[in-house]
Amino acid sequence: MATSAMLDVGRQCNQSNCHQVDFLPIRCSCTAYFCRDHITPDAHECPTHVSSNTSSPSGAQPLDRCSLEHCEKPSLGAFAAEEAKKDALCTRCRLAFCAEHRYPDVHACTPSSGSEHTRENSKARALLTKHFGVGTAKTATSSSTPSASSSTSPKSVQVKKVEMMKMRHKAVPADPKDKPASVPAATRLHVRVRVEDGEDERIFWLKKTTVAGKALDLLAAAMKVKMTSPTGLFVDQGGVDSNKLDNGSTLASQVEEGDVLRIRTL
Repeated sequence: MATSAMLDVGRQCNQSNCHQVDFLPIRCSCTAYFCRDHITPDAHECPTHVSSNTSSPSGAQPLDRCSLEHCEKPSLGAFAAEEAKKDALCTRCRLAFCAEHRYPDVHACTPSSGSEHTRENSKARALLTKHFGVGTAKTATSSSTPSASSSTSPKSVQVKKVEMMKMRHKAVPADPKDKPASVPAATRLHVRVRVEDGEDERIFWLKKTTVAGKALDLLAAAMKVKMTSPTGLFVDQGGVDSNKLDNGSTLASQVEEGDVLRIRTL
């Protein structure tokens, strides 16, 4: 690869004493590009930030915060020029994060239904319908059942994804021996756990390969349940008869991500 082509990848931070080439640079409202360490106005002595502060200190608007729960840092978009704010969003989930949490693997990113891949598929289906009539029958069927389409609308899907993201960040390991650094996120199963018919719950994660019997022991200990009588682990199905888990089978084969599990006396 030519040297000139290599230099076109990413941008060098505009901070005079920084030589870092950032592959996801953010443009500040002062129109210059900076790396994650120097994007904040005070880090590069942003002239627009200084002038706005001196002209209207009492009327300053609060900065947009990072979308990650419990993080109070400003999002990258808070410092970006108005036309560049969309470039500061995560390319997968389209949410705004601070410099520390902007990478998908750091904030347990789930792709948005409005991603580039989805838009391209929609364009392809539109062309098929226009030229070959493909998909017209499906459209007619879906229009007669609005309730089904509304439950899978992009907005509701995005809300569910954000809720799942929040749940993953609240979860703690059910097994004290498991450390987040040693168990990849892709191998974890996140569940809400309640006792008997109570509504108080805690959120845990376990390895997907954990068998239900061991999971019951770990969760009962974490929830401080004394198993003096035969006890089982059940999947709560929202008012419908719950399914008792097979103690000899893995959690991943019986439980979905985000399910509610109940510890019940048999």
